[in-house]
Amino acid sequence: RALTARGWRPGIVSRGYGARDSAPRLVRPGDAARQVGDEPLLIVRATTAPLAIAKRRAEAAQLLRQAHPECDVIIADDGLQHWQLARDMEIALLNYRGLGNGWMLPAGPLREPRSRLDRVDAIALNGDAPEIAAAAPRYRMRTYLASAFALHAPKLSIELSSLAAEQRSHGWQLTAAAGIGTPDRFFAMLRAAGLVIDELPLADHFDYSANPFSGCTADRILITEKDAVKCADISSMVNDSRLWVVPLVTEVD
Repeated sequence: RALTARGWRPGIVSRGYGARDSAPRLVRPGDAARQVGDEPLLIVRATTAPLAIAKRRAEAAQLLRQAHPECDVIIADDGLQHWQLARDMEIALLNYRGLGNGWMLPAGPLREPRSRLDRVDAIALNGDAPEIAAAAPRYRMRTYLASAFALHAPKLSIELSSLAAEQRSHGWQLTAAAGIGTPDRFFAMLRAAGLVIDELPLADHFDYSANPFSGCTADRILITEKDAVKCADISSMVNDSRLWVVPLVTEVD
């Protein structure tokens, strides 16, 4: 969105984690998450930028250029270690965990040594990420939750402060579910907004082949956008008026 606002015509390539078919393909807004992966589908719907997926990102980039020759910049989603793909600029993202214990897999969380950060073009520090010693310039990144909207009627929205007031007034029971890498961060942000929630952490990229809400007695169920693209494909969930989506907004210096 930022590149588009500045006159660029960006395209995006991704592995398409979770997609059933590993062959290169373009992702359309009407695709099912189980066919193309939840994150690529979310990105396409959020940005309207053309996006191609492939296990080899270079093949995705070639397909993207063939279908959209107007693209003048290609963003690789999570492609820092995908060495088969050429790159003109590298941006490393660090969250609150920082470098962990500083060791590489499997002894620690790193895919490459810390010295790799001296060679990237920029480092984005998400939230309370600790400062690190690296030659690359770094930029602060902040995230916050936007107004929630109903999964069954996206034009119906409510600010989280108003939802918290409704909860206090009516004694509503709220459950928050998140099939993301760090569900605890989502839960903490909801509580910071004044909501009292029961947590339902799900596995990252949870596929919703089984309905985790079938036995839930909550008055409202809050989910992430990443979960919403999958729930929207399942009638028992898209017609559940209790499901409300809470988008995450990002600001970068």
